[in-house]
Amino acid sequence: MRTHDIQMLRSHGEGFMNQNQAIIIPKLLNDRGVIIDEDIEDHPVSYTKIASWICDHENLLREHDYIGGPLRAWSSGFRGLGCAYGVTDSDEEISNEWIDNYCVITEAIEGSNVTAEDVIKYRLSISFECRCGYTSNVAPEGIPNEHKTKRLTSLKGRCTKCSSSSVPPADLIKSWKRT
Repeated sequence: MRTHDIQMLRSHGEGFMNQNQAIIIPKLLNDRGVIIDEDIEDHPVSYTKIASWICDHENLLREHDYIGGPLRAWSSGFRGLGCAYGVTDSDEEISNEWIDNYCVITEAIEGSNVTAEDVIKYRLSISFECRCGYTSNVAPEGIPNEHKTKRLTSLKGRCTKCSSSSVPPADLIKSWKRT
């Protein structure tokens, strides 16, 4: 971390932004134009203050390659949904509906109408867990074209460790947290 970064991080009264956060946040904003509180691990403020915390560090984010417009705070809580907070790139036209759908889709796949196309649209990966204990993550680009309109709950994978077929999806993985 550069000395200037350390001084800048310390100059903000509420909440230190670590190097990992200063790298991931600009990457996500440049890639998808929105950050939600769950995107950021170990943030030092309550989730209701996440937007102001990120906005307070906008100059640092720009030093770490954020190239979008001014950051704008948002919250899903005012639309009768569970509460999610974050910021959007004001240069991007991201609707509240897009953000709401992203939040709903990333919560769980159990019994949902999420399709493989949704996984691609929201830049997520699918995790498959076999009974043998092996886990495999499939990136959006790894989903065959003929399966893109299928609901996630109907997709099945084949285990590369034990060759078991009909392995159901277990979870959705945010692409920047792939293991």
